[in-house]
Amino acid sequence: APPLYRKHAQYWLMREFARVRKPAIDEALEEANGRFFGARRRLELLGAAPPLRATKTGDKTWMRSTRSQSSLPKPPGVIDERFERERWLVESLERILDEADARRAAKVARREAARAAGALVSCEVCFGDFLDEDCITC
Repeated sequence: APPLYRKHAQYWLMREFARVRKPAIDEALEEANGRFFGARRRLELLGAAPPLRATKTGDKTWMRSTRSQSSLPKPPGVIDERFERERWLVESLERILDEADARRAAKVARREAARAAGALVSCEVCFGDFLDEDCITC
């Protein structure tokens, strides 16, 4: 990944995953070849539970420290358009997947309703049953 892209990715990952230490963020970026989306997925899995640390008695406890806003690196001044596009897609991914699931469920419901009403169209070539909107020539 280009250096400017990498700076933006590191800044946004440190901002989003305040409980994760910087070396872990750098490692996730390295594993993802400097890509924001891959590093974010790795950190989501890592950051789902805060990391453990040992206490004086040897017991394990959750780390509670978070990164303060003053310890964040300054955002890079120049905007990398490729990074901004990818960040927008990552933020929109959940909404996009929900909409795709809703469309898929609606299509299944329409197909079941058409099957119950006997309104499916039969293909004479592949002998499949289709909705009118799905009917294409083989």
